Amino acid sequence: MTAILSIDVGTTSLKGVLFDVLGNALAVEVEEYGLQKPAPDIVECDPDLYWEAGKKVVRNLLHKSRRKAQDIRSVGVTSQGETLIVVDAGGRVLRPAIVWLDNRSQAEAEEIGRHFDIRNNCWWEEMLQFLAISQEQLPELKYSGEFSCPISAEAARATGLSAETTVTTAPIDQIAGAIGAGNLKPGIVSETTGAALAICATCDQPTYDPAKKIPCHTHGARGKFSLLAWAPTGGMALRWFRDEFGGRAGYPELCAAARDIPPGAAGLLVLPYLSGAGCPEMRKRSPDMPRITPPQRTA
Repeated sequence: MTAILSIDVGTTSLKGVLFDVLGNALAVEVEEYGLQKPAPDIVECDPDLYWEAGKKVVRNLLHKSRRKAQDIRSVGVTSQGETLIVVDAGGRVLRPAIVWLDNRSQAEAEEIGRHFDIRNNCWWEEMLQFLAISQEQLPELKYSGEFSCPISAEAARATGLSAETTVTTAPIDQIAGAIGAGNLKPGIVSETTGAALAICATCDQPTYDPAKKIPCHTHGARGKFSLLAWAPTGGMALRWFRDEFGGRAGYPELCAAARDIPPGAAGLLVLPYLSGAGCPEMRKRSPDMPRITPPQRTA
């Protein structure tokens, strides 16, 4: 039976879903990985972790769904936005991935501003010259949903997929989520919560915020654009809480325990600024806040 594989290489986990041609989910798999924070403002990840997680997720999906490799007609891969993976001409990784949460280049970012012409869907040549980067060093630009390449023989052996399966392009994770929610035309606003939290509003034309508080992206639907406001740590804050305070409890157990807590949590306030603040007030470090301990809680 024909199936389609969707993979999301997220900030802290890789997710895979196998769908039939009608869009019904056949199987779901998640594999988590950690981030490296060797110094303030630096957030990295070993790219091999993405690959190892991907192999495990795909093999588990094939096993759980009882589908054969030949049943998987196409694979679409979406991912976290702006994370940089540097490779050589042969595709070999040269250094740890610089994760989008990394703030080491704030001064440089303020100087160079935009580097991609979203109106004409091309690299901004003037900026590339300023940065001493050639277009040959950057990925080929394609619209979402276009054919990219067949799966290589090496990847087929590693994942259990067929070399006849094709790979198609996909938008970044938050815009992919907006499309899944039906956010395809102006007047619709959608919210998605992954590692980060994002609010997406579709536009017919590029819309630039004069105050530079909300960025404008290309949409996954050709000819559309998106205002994309985000908070750096959405679901990531829940993972932090689980790892630091949850013992060995998983998300279902934590959610079950939370059901017994009255609305308002006795005044306990959590600010999800574990990696600075995002839109609309960009701060790589949020201001220090006083710790509030409700009367019936202990610090």
